[in-house]
Amino acid sequence: MFWYYGGTNAFYIGKNNSYVSHFTQANFGGGGAGPDTMSYGFGYWMVTRFSAFKLIAPDGSGVIASGTPSCIPQHLRAGTTGITFHRTNGTYGFQKGTDNLASIAVVSTTPTMIVDGTPIGHACDPTGSYLMGPTLTSSSRRSADGGATWVASTLSAGSWHFAYGGGVGVNSRWIAISGSQVFYSANFGDTWVDKLGNMLTLTGTPSSNMIRVIGY
Repeated sequence: MFWYYGGTNAFYIGKNNSYVSHFTQANFGGGGAGPDTMSYGFGYWMVTRFSAFKLIAPDGSGVIASGTPSCIPQHLRAGTTGITFHRTNGTYGFQKGTDNLASIAVVSTTPTMIVDGTPIGHACDPTGSYLMGPTLTSSSRRSADGGATWVASTLSAGSWHFAYGGGVGVNSRWIAISGSQVFYSANFGDTWVDKLGNMLTLTGTPSSNMIRVIGY
């Protein structure tokens, strides 16, 4: 387990409640002292800030590369590959990075697809080919070509958040939540099944804004 502690900008590695400090760094880019998103893939840890990123050695020993792509802090990684998705800093471009941001390119500029903080709420399969995400108009869309083109989903209006739950291609499985709505699809969003169950009797009326699939 690798994690970041904002008080001292230090990185730690450990497990079972035992952690070892590795290195500290005063600043990881513009917009504050610490990274907004950290993920592991393609052999390294990556942290992103406003128009800045750094790669950290897998053992946490230090920064091994950095760059200044035009993107916002949040990113979405496809499994543990080097493919990452970003929003262009200052515009609504949907960007795809390859090989841990060795290169980055805008793949879509559809304004209604991109929400503030993209890719918050978005999810993708481990290949980076199949994605789902919310829009500016309280709807949701999906892409089967790495974000180049998008089509509307059949979900009703809401502030949707998605999670990938296994499967391949058009038979991939997905979870979607918005407020007190919980849905499951076993066919890449062609159809959705209501999975709210007894949640309302347990929590009242929830305002869900985060979802994680812990195994599939």
